[in-house]
Amino acid sequence: MYSNSQNSFDKRPPIDDLGSIGSNYKLSTTTANVVGFAYAHVSNPSNIIANDYWQEFTGPLKTDTVLRYDQNLKNVEAWGLPALVQKPNTRKIFKGGFSPVQFFKLHLILLVITVPAEYTEHTKDIMKESILRAAKAAAIYCKGMLRKQQGPIIILDCGSYKVDFTIFELENNELKENINKTTEFAGSACVDKEFLKFLEQNVGVSAISSLAKEYNDQFQYMLSEFQRQVKLPFTGIKKDFKVIKFDIKEVCPMLKQYVTESSRLKLERNNWIINLGFDEVKSMFDLVIDKIIKLIGLQLNLGITYTGMFLVGGFSESKYLQMRINHCYHNQIKNIIFLDDPQMIYLYKLMNE
Repeated sequence: MYSNSQNSFDKRPPIDDLGSIGSNYKLSTTTANVVGFAYAHVSNPSNIIANDYWQEFTGPLKTDTVLRYDQNLKNVEAWGLPALVQKPNTRKIFKGGFSPVQFFKLHLILLVITVPAEYTEHTKDIMKESILRAAKAAAIYCKGMLRKQQGPIIILDCGSYKVDFTIFELENNELKENINKTTEFAGSACVDKEFLKFLEQNVGVSAISSLAKEYNDQFQYMLSEFQRQVKLPFTGIKKDFKVIKFDIKEVCPMLKQYVTESSRLKLERNNWIINLGFDEVKSMFDLVIDKIIKLIGLQLNLGITYTGMFLVGGFSESKYLQMRINHCYHNQIKNIIFLDDPQMIYLYKLMNE
C-alpha cells in the first residue's frame, strides 16, 4: 500500500471486472528499457493496482524488455528479468551461457495502445495525452503533498544511468515547468560499474570482460546478487554493515578459469572468496553520489529559495543517497521528501487523467 497519498496502490490482487488500464513505459536511447503496468476500476480510480509479478520474480513494479534465445538464436526461452538473471547450474554449463537481446538503442518507436470499442473520442484523447505527458508525472503527483505552498520545487529523478534535475514553479496549486533542466550521468548503474572495477582489481580486467562475453548469464547473475546483497541494503552507517563475502564458486564459478596468474594464488588461499568491507562499498557509492550532491549544490548556488525537493526514480530508494542529500541540504531546502515507492508516481499520473 502506498502511504504518502490519498490514493492507494496495491499489488497484484485478482483482476476482476477490469475498468481501465494504464501502461507505464520508460524508454531510453542509451539504456536498457523497462516496462510496467497498472489498472484501476472506473468506480474507484484512486485505487491503483500495480503488477509486481513477472514469471519467476515477484516484487519489482517493472521488468526489463529483454529476450533470451536458445543456443541457435531461434527460439525465445525467457523474457524480462528471468532472461537476464539465472543462478549458475554447475552441472550443466554451456560456453556462451544464454543469448539475451538487451540494451536496445531505439531510434524510432511505434507505441500501439488498444482501447475498448465503446471508448469515446474524448476518452481516447485523454489517454493519448496522458501517455505523452507521463514525464511530468512526478511534479503532478508531488504538488499534492505541498498544498497551500507557493514557489519553485525540485524534482530529482534518480534513474539507472542518469539523474535529471528539473524545476517546476508551484503557483495557486498549478505547475509550470521551468526551462532549467540539468542532467548528470550518475545513476545506480554507475555503482555497478564501480563494483566491477573493484572485482577487476581482484581477478584482473580481462577476467571480468571474458566472463561477460563467454558466460553472460553468470555475469548478469553476479550483478543481481550485488544489488540484492550490497546495493539495496547499504545505509552508509558503519555499525549496520556486515562484511559481504563474495563467493566466486557460488555466484560465478566460470570466472575462475579467467583469473589472472597474479591474482589466482591469493584467491585460492581465500577459498575463492572476496571480502567487501564497509569502506570498499562506501567508495563505490561515493563516487556516484558526490556527482549528485554537486549537481544540487550548483543549482542552489543560484540563490533561488525552493519550496521543496522530491526524489523519484529507482536509485532514490537508496538509504545512503537519502542520508547524504538530507545531511548536505536540509538547512537550504525546507521540504526534502523521499517517497516510499517513487516509481509508482508515473502510474498515478496515467491513471488519474
